[in-house]
Amino acid sequence: AKITDFFSSCGEVKEIRWVEKDGQFKGCGFIEFAESEATDKAVGFNGQAFMGRPVRVDFAAGKGQ
Repeated sequence: AKITDFFSSCGEVKEIRWVEKDGQFKGCGFIEFAESEATDKAVGFNGQAFMGRPVRVDFAAGKGQ
């Protein structure tokens, strides 16, 4: 399963940035959608299971904010 598939019903995924330290995945990332309405829908997925684990979905401040 891919995270883009998980959020496909929200809208077009523009970019995904995974958080890593020393080349190791830290268990979180940032998804940017093409439309802001998609972000609102994605936040509604908070707590749903992805690959057997609940996901935490929240808004992030834009760059420079």
